Amino acid sequence: MKKVFALLLLVLAPVFSYAQFTRNSLRDSTVVVNDTIDTDDGQLTIQKTTKITIVQLNNFNDNWFFSVGVGPHIYRGENEWKMRLQDYMVPSIDASIGKWFSPSIGGDFMLSFAKFKGVWQVSNRTLLDIQESRGCSYDEALRIASEDYNFVTFDRYSHSPNRPEELLFKQKGYYLNAYLRVMFDMSTIIGGYKPDRKNHIIPYIGAGYVKGIGNRSSRAGSPSFNGGVMYDYRFNNVWSFNATARAALLGDSFDGEYTPSRTGDGTFGVTVGFTYHFGKKYWDRVKEENVAYKYDKKVKVLEKKVEDQQVEMVRIAEEAEVQKERMAGTLFPYYVNFALDDFTLVNREKVNLSVISRVMKENPQTTYVISGYADKQTGTAERNQWLSENRSKQVAQVLVDEFGVDPKQLELESNGGVGSMYYDESALSRCVVISIKK
Repeated sequence: MKKVFALLLLVLAPVFSYAQFTRNSLRDSTVVVNDTIDTDDGQLTIQKTTKITIVQLNNFNDNWFFSVGVGPHIYRGENEWKMRLQDYMVPSIDASIGKWFSPSIGGDFMLSFAKFKGVWQVSNRTLLDIQESRGCSYDEALRIASEDYNFVTFDRYSHSPNRPEELLFKQKGYYLNAYLRVMFDMSTIIGGYKPDRKNHIIPYIGAGYVKGIGNRSSRAGSPSFNGGVMYDYRFNNVWSFNATARAALLGDSFDGEYTPSRTGDGTFGVTVGFTYHFGKKYWDRVKEENVAYKYDKKVKVLEKKVEDQQVEMVRIAEEAEVQKERMAGTLFPYYVNFALDDFTLVNREKVNLSVISRVMKENPQTTYVISGYADKQTGTAERNQWLSENRSKQVAQVLVDEFGVDPKQLELESNGGVGSMYYDESALSRCVVISIKK
């Protein structure tokens, strides 16, 4: 388990370090534009520097994918070269889930399941020694010898074209190779990031652990070092077709035979399959601009002019704000009149409210109170309360729905029936009064 953990760290470290390198280095060349302006006080040079980041790294949930593939596969140990190719070529199934950390670097966890077919050889001298020491038959000596190997389904192999005098035995089983891969999109690294690119050439390296399955083979295990090249064709942002040529280096004793002079056993194969992409599938660009001003020897004069202009602009803005507040104050309180026992707004009043609405929208921080009233000389108290509520609601509805005033700026009040509010005329109490909240 410690070896597996160390291998995982070995693969993950380059992924995250290269992803950070990508964030800092995948940039277009810096573009600098100089513009010179002649003024009465001298020459002013404006330098504009533009730096465009090719991509901005996405969140953890973005740019994930799931792949499956199938294809032929071979295992090469000490003696498999003595077999015919068609006798030890077997199918394999691959499945992986992973993530692109940037347009050019990605990683995934791969499971590769395959059948194992090969041959092993036991020398006649070894078999004779077993017969003499155990006092057993030739077949019994073969059985005893086979127990020292990881895969124990053995049959006499009748064809050894290179060395027909050798005694070879079939060896069969299954194994599962689990490993982490680091993938490099060379199409993006060489040609730059293009969201609509269809063809991608992606070499990869990886490390993991391979384990035998079935028939005492559970004791067979070895670290695996993997490499290959994948061709990926994007149908769209969701689906793509892939074809992969791959190889893996295993421990020399994985198949039960060990030769000190050998580096290890190997597997080779090709697969074809499909990839499903999910989460956010594209990369954002980031643009940074910096504008610098360079002056000639009259820099102090120009700087003073710029400073004076900035002060003047602040003064004008403050004065405009004061004027706006004064103008708004002169319009309020604003009066809206209604007919007897009615809360319908006539078009004349709506036209006036359109002017009021512009002032309200120009002062979004101000709250306005819409107070509804009724004439207590006519109608019951309940009727007048109902009228005052609906009159204030009607005014607020027109301001919001027809003229686009933010409803958060409005507070509604209903005051029911009241006495004569203006000029001792009860008809003038059938109204709504809009005022600024203090």
